[in-house]
Amino acid sequence: MKEAHVGLCNGRHPIIQNDENPVTEFIFPSEVEDPLDFDSFQTVVSKWNNSRLPDVEKLHLYVTGLTPLLTAFLSDWARLKFSKKKLVLMHYNRDTAKYVEEIWP
Repeated sequence: MKEAHVGLCNGRHPIIQNDENPVTEFIFPSEVEDPLDFDSFQTVVSKWNNSRLPDVEKLHLYVTGLTPLLTAFLSDWARLKFSKKKLVLMHYNRDTAKYVEEIWP
């Protein structure tokens, strides 16, 4: 199964997978000029999903950054209606310094 580990937003802090490998691919740059520019977020996510997701069966998305970035991603994921692809949201646990998986339905 082809898996990808991708950060939602670059530059907030280093993202290290639970296996100690760094996450090096990100959907959004470190700075978003207008945190309420929902249309541009949707455009970025749509372009990324269309170019990157055809080759991925399981996506680990490291949830960092602004909530509107995550909602844009989830909205596009739902729009695409992937039936055989798996989305795993990775949430940072400060107590363990590891990421916890949330399987997205």
